Amino acid sequence: MFNEKKQLSDIDFKYLLSKLNTEQKKYLYDHIIQSNSENSKQPTNSKRIVAFVTQPNIGEHLDRLKSGLIDRLPSYAIPQHIYRLESLPLLANGKVDKQQLQTLAQQRLAQELESSDDKPLLDLTSTAASLSDSESKVLNSLSAIWSEVLGIKIKSANDNFFDLGGDSILSIHVVSRMLRHGYQIGPNDIFDSPTLLELSKVIAAKTEQSHASHSLEKCDEAPLTPIQNWFFNTVKTRPGQWNLAKCYQLPSSINIDTLHKAINQLLSKHDVFRMCFVDTKQGIVQKLQPTATLTLETVKLPNYELWENALSKALKQIQTEFDLNQAPLARFILFTSEDIKILFITAHHLIIDLVSWQIIKQDLITQLTDNPDQATHIQPVSFSGWSNYINELSDDPRIRQQQDFWRAQIDKHGPQTPFELETGVDATSHEKNIKTINQTLGYHLSQSLVTEINQTYQTRIVDILLSALVLSVPDNFSQTQLTLDLESHGRFDPNNHYDLSQTIGWFSSVYPVCLSCNQGDADIKQRIVKTIKATKETLHQIDHGGLGFELLRQAQLPPEFDASAPRRLLFNYLGKLDSIDSSRKPADGINELNVTIPGQRHPENERSHYLEIQAYLTNGELTIQWHYDPNFIDENRLISFTDSYVQTLHRIVDITKDQADTIYTPSDFPDSGLDQGQLDDFLDSI
Repeated sequence: MFNEKKQLSDIDFKYLLSKLNTEQKKYLYDHIIQSNSENSKQPTNSKRIVAFVTQPNIGEHLDRLKSGLIDRLPSYAIPQHIYRLESLPLLANGKVDKQQLQTLAQQRLAQELESSDDKPLLDLTSTAASLSDSESKVLNSLSAIWSEVLGIKIKSANDNFFDLGGDSILSIHVVSRMLRHGYQIGPNDIFDSPTLLELSKVIAAKTEQSHASHSLEKCDEAPLTPIQNWFFNTVKTRPGQWNLAKCYQLPSSINIDTLHKAINQLLSKHDVFRMCFVDTKQGIVQKLQPTATLTLETVKLPNYELWENALSKALKQIQTEFDLNQAPLARFILFTSEDIKILFITAHHLIIDLVSWQIIKQDLITQLTDNPDQATHIQPVSFSGWSNYINELSDDPRIRQQQDFWRAQIDKHGPQTPFELETGVDATSHEKNIKTINQTLGYHLSQSLVTEINQTYQTRIVDILLSALVLSVPDNFSQTQLTLDLESHGRFDPNNHYDLSQTIGWFSSVYPVCLSCNQGDADIKQRIVKTIKATKETLHQIDHGGLGFELLRQAQLPPEFDASAPRRLLFNYLGKLDSIDSSRKPADGINELNVTIPGQRHPENERSHYLEIQAYLTNGELTIQWHYDPNFIDENRLISFTDSYVQTLHRIVDITKDQADTIYTPSDFPDSGLDQGQLDDFLDSI
């Protein structure tokens, strides 16, 4: 829709589709047969592509062969291992025996793994890529950062970030760390070039090139961003109390004056801490105050009880309602006792989001440790400047062209969420009424969903979670369609001018999608496969986290976008929440505390959705939270549905275990011009 980039590998694939003849097919059979085989010794059971070659003296031409594959194949189709056979195993009908090839691949991989511990990382593909010195340096840095962020050992240059459990939130953490090493990279680069080798070459090229610099000037006054506009249209009763908050344990030796200085550095670096919101004749705008002071408040915890209990009691007394007309919209409170120091930070959601916490934490670590290695080489983009810039994009013809797609999502919207009670009125939900159902999936199920399933379907975890959601609908209700709102982190610049990975602010996007369960097949496996394919194709049509819809809705282009029927279900995948710095001890820096912080939202505040589903990964396990208002959601039906949802996730994993081949869809080859049927026919033919 919005992405103008042409990928060489996709163009090559289109060429292959149109030009492939019998002789070329025979060449593929005779020289390179790819088979997915499971590496049973890897803890993630990740699938790897293996190629078999029958050409004599292949060793003399191996470098040329591997370089050619990297240049011509999509990143996920590049074999990590190439083995020579005297001849290919054949079935009685003369076709290649793929099952026998898989067995041979497993045997060769097992032999290789027994002696691979001391081999240099990425031995096969690093030779194939003919890496320059700068590319090798980037690859080493990037592989170390992937290991840190994903919490696993990187085995191959062709490892795919998303296959290994990466997601859009974690991609921002990778970007942030690479920037601190002085490299040029943006979140879109990881989506466009998801393998380690491919991304390393992109980063090296971008870093070496001299780009015209883009900067955004701070603005004394700026329009609301789409998500801020959504907030003021939704939360009307007590808008000053809609906050985010965290607690961090600090080293007990920390100097309070040093901490105060670090907090003021945050103020000077990030313009959101001088931002307030003023109602004018033209509507609410955000203004930068000339000065603002972030004061470090101190609270002494009693020494006669455990600090955990004392902190819990103290947090219950803190009910922060900000005056939105006055900056800063944040508070910093230091709780101390004889042997503990805990920093409590709360800020209004209008100026902060989930990704912002990692930026705040890293900035504080840099200031408190005075470690130049921790400092980023990239200055944050001005959030007020970004607000001006993003509002101007609504006039971009490429955004206007998205109207038909978004109108289709809205037009398919049914009258109700299936769990909704027949109240007969379109009433408002409030925070005080919300209940929560918590589900924690087991480690093995979670890891299968995060890694193996995505490798098979070339999907992201959110594709699978939403597929399971829509698959569960007809099992419980008399409908096969589900329209919902999705929330993304929203840190995308369609023009790739600005890197937002170091900017504190609220960037989220909320946009509608209509998903359908394929009911045409009685066979449950085919129903699941086809639904996953359809869900993936719908979601992969959406560029830049739904930003286009947000801009069109704010500009009321077309008018019905703003007046569309409310969607009562919101889904938000928050990503992996504990992978970053999870092993850091308090003595080494700042350690986030897992404590309940009450009072972040005023109980009388309005909610936009009757049901909100949040999913996230902690300690390797997926947690699903169902926040609902029992005044509008049938509790019994919802509880039954949540059980069915987990069963569906198990079913997806079970049927995928028997799936040997990778399952492709047209979005894997965006320039091929094929629909799903044509692609299936072609893949079946080879």
